[in-house]
Amino acid sequence: MSRNRKQKRRKSSHRRHDHRDKRDVEQRQTQGFFQVLSRTQKFVGVGILVVAVAAVLAIVFSGRREKLTVAELTNRGRKHFMLGRLDAAILDYHRALNDEPDNKQLQYENFLVEQRIGFAGGGDQKTAIAAARRVEDSGDYPLMGMVALAQIYQKAGMAQQSRDKALSALGEAKTNSDSAAQIAAEEVLSSYYRSVAQFDSAFFYASNAMPLAAGIDDTFHLAVARVSAGISALRIDSLDFAHRTFQDLLKYKGVSESEFVPVAAVGLADYFERSGEFDSTLFYLDTIKDRYGPKSHDAIASYALQILGRTYSDYERYDEAVKVLQRSLGITQQLNNIADAIDIMNDLANCYRQSHDWHNARKYYMAAGNLAKHFNFDAKDKYTADLNNLFLKRLKASDYKRAGEEGLELAKQFESGA
Repeated sequence: MSRNRKQKRRKSSHRRHDHRDKRDVEQRQTQGFFQVLSRTQKFVGVGILVVAVAAVLAIVFSGRREKLTVAELTNRGRKHFMLGRLDAAILDYHRALNDEPDNKQLQYENFLVEQRIGFAGGGDQKTAIAAARRVEDSGDYPLMGMVALAQIYQKAGMAQQSRDKALSALGEAKTNSDSAAQIAAEEVLSSYYRSVAQFDSAFFYASNAMPLAAGIDDTFHLAVARVSAGISALRIDSLDFAHRTFQDLLKYKGVSESEFVPVAAVGLADYFERSGEFDSTLFYLDTIKDRYGPKSHDAIASYALQILGRTYSDYERYDEAVKVLQRSLGITQQLNNIADAIDIMNDLANCYRQSHDWHNARKYYMAAGNLAKHFNFDAKDKYTADLNNLFLKRLKASDYKRAGEEGLELAKQFESGA
């Protein structure tokens, strides 16, 4: 019996040892798990610290600018200049001159950029022209001086000189495959031909500039080209092109968005008016009605009011049409835009004729016709022999004569301001 009890006690003791061994193993496993977890957290913490330090270093050293050679800075500055980014251009020239302060060509080009900035703000025209001519004659990069002269002449109202210099610059730019210079020259030429109502030529140069601007990913100058191409397309009855162009322009986001988008809306309104879809015309004009309110006196306001006046006339709301067309004409006169003024006068004359106001109809047709002849805008002279016969029948001789005299006087007022 005693032997049996001893054996049982041994077995019980072995079971207790087995349980303690299992608990020890589980405890060691649990401790090992937390040790591994702890090490993992440490590694994660170190990783976070490394990333944080790297981020701080990136911020600290982000103030460092890339080190470009003088040639790279000069080329970039020239491109900025051609595309009208004058503030960016002057910074590149200053950095280049810091490395080579005695470089005469850099000095000439830097001075030209300074004068273009000054001239844009109302500075001296003669000094700006002299600076451009010196760069043109310096031999290293004459194209910069040629484009500058074309732009300065344009701003100064020297239309023929601007056109001639832009044509020369365009040829040079094509020879040198200089896209930025070519865009700048095309823009001057398109603007010139729009101002003299030669819309086929204006369309030609603007539509050429569009793919060039897209090719260098310059959304601003692409928008500029679209404005000119779209307006010119409307005038030469290329309506589908105008529609697509203004739809693209309406999506523009970037510098001067507040100017480009309203132009796109008015362009679309013009398209729909010409297409006879007057509800759509009024829809697009309504989206920008704040741009042609009583306090607006810019080209966008004048254009919008002209299209609104035409649309009122289409709806036979002649009194409203005359009111907004007269306001459009007043703004255009302030802007000295003779080509557009002739169009608005013809719109007014047509509105008066449709409402059987024969006196004012003859007056505005005469004014538009005389301005058209004076400025060689033959296509804008709408005063036909048939219209003259109509006025002879509808007006007394004295009224017919007086209306003609008033038209001539109105034309003289615009000529004196041109």
